[in-house]
Amino acid sequence: MNVEQAVLENLRLLPTAKQRDVLLFVQSLLPSEQATFQALRLRLIEEVLPLLGKIQRFHDGLPSAVYANRLLRTMHQILELFPDEPLTQFIQFLFKILSTDNHWSQYPTSYYRQVYILLNDLVTRFQLEDEAIQLSIQALDALSTDMLQSANTIAVELDEVDDW
Repeated sequence: MNVEQAVLENLRLLPTAKQRDVLLFVQSLLPSEQATFQALRLRLIEEVLPLLGKIQRFHDGLPSAVYANRLLRTMHQILELFPDEPLTQFIQFLFKILSTDNHWSQYPTSYYRQVYILLNDLVTRFQLEDEAIQLSIQALDALSTDMLQSANTIAVELDEVDDW
């Protein structure tokens, strides 16, 4: 058994609070830019991804609005705390899409599932290249455009049915 495996085995035995302490200690040993990236990843994993999941589950009701509000506030804080991190580009683009004209409410649950997958893919990569971030932003842009156009088409069709 190598050192990494031994650390992981022992880490799994610890309660969650102690695991976070170990993570903070390990981050303190890293060069500062890597520690900043790890702190951003942790924030995305512990806060943003769960909120995306909750919006999926409670999309058509009051809880969805509460979770969307938390999500937008959390993303805004991330943008302020980590302005120079490349991964923040994705969060900035997502924030703009969701916050503009309350578009967050116009996207179906499948949209939030796809956003979750895109973001999860980025934060779980061992090495994160700028190209991966740009490709994810392009995928998010295409997904957002397609979903919004579909939602608008359905709304127009429903309006036409109401006019009968």
